[in-house]
Amino acid sequence: MTRPTCILYLIVALALVAAPGHAQSTALPELRPRYSTLFAVPRMARDSVARPTHWKTGALVGGVALGGLGLVTAWALTGDTDSYSGDNRALSIIGATLVSAMLGATIGMLIGGLFPKQ
Repeated sequence: MTRPTCILYLIVALALVAAPGHAQSTALPELRPRYSTLFAVPRMARDSVARPTHWKTGALVGGVALGGLGLVTAWALTGDTDSYSGDNRALSIIGATLVSAMLGATIGMLIGGLFPKQ
């Protein structure tokens, strides 16, 4: 496209957008929310109370289970090699145990949160 053609299209587009029309003037007030409901809290959120769930128990069980599995796995993987000796082996085992325990606790929380207490 040439420069004058682009400028002409731009002017026409701006004129169409800025031109007042009957459809635009009646549609705009319907799109704006009423001020009485703008900051209102829904009734369901005010009246309902979250039921307690088993998320703490799930976190404890998942953390212990997956932490123990991570401990055994790290112990087995670093036990027979010569590159892991002394502090390096201990730090590797502790790190793997903590990471797997945190992952297990997160998964346990999510699963335990699905079951409400009765």
